Amino acid sequence: MVFAYLTSLVITIAGVVKRLEPQFSFSLTPDHITYHHRYGQWRLHWQQIHRISIVSETVALEHIQLPYIGIKLVNIEQLLAQISPRMANRLIHEQKPLISFAIRYQLMALKQGILHFEPYKLSDGTTISGPLAAFLYHCQALDAAFGYHLFIPATSVDRDLPQFSALLLDCKRASAHYQSNTDATDSNTDDNGTDEK
Repeated sequence: MVFAYLTSLVITIAGVVKRLEPQFSFSLTPDHITYHHRYGQWRLHWQQIHRISIVSETVALEHIQLPYIGIKLVNIEQLLAQISPRMANRLIHEQKPLISFAIRYQLMALKQGILHFEPYKLSDGTTISGPLAAFLYHCQALDAAFGYHLFIPATSVDRDLPQFSALLLDCKRASAHYQSNTDATDSNTDDNGTDEK
């Protein structure tokens, strides 16, 4: 009976956790990408992204592919307005395996892998503190080690990593074409909002 009760409890908890998960992990539009997580979300315009690729490292003579897609940003500070402190704090903990890997293979010093609590100074001279500041330090450390600021785990996507990485690259390329068409349409519209065509 005890085993049956424990099994029922585990199944119930697993069901509740599953219900708390968002229906979709990603929303892709011509303008932006949104990563949905049960602790929040982050959203980026495609123009904010510098590079997208599967995370891999060459250690000695061994090529190791990690189960993540990396995203390098043009300016990491733009992420501040697009991620909640709760989500930022959660990602720091979820990405501990990356920190451990980097320290193990000497991609970063042990000191860099330690969570930073001091205020973070932005490029405009202002400072921020709390989870967002810690997250920016965390992103900088991972960028120095792997060359990416954000990481999408393989468990969050509905297909294998090469396919999803290719999809994101296609969306990024298409967004530039979409943006140029939008700008062209706007330039053909007069001040009264009427189309000159």
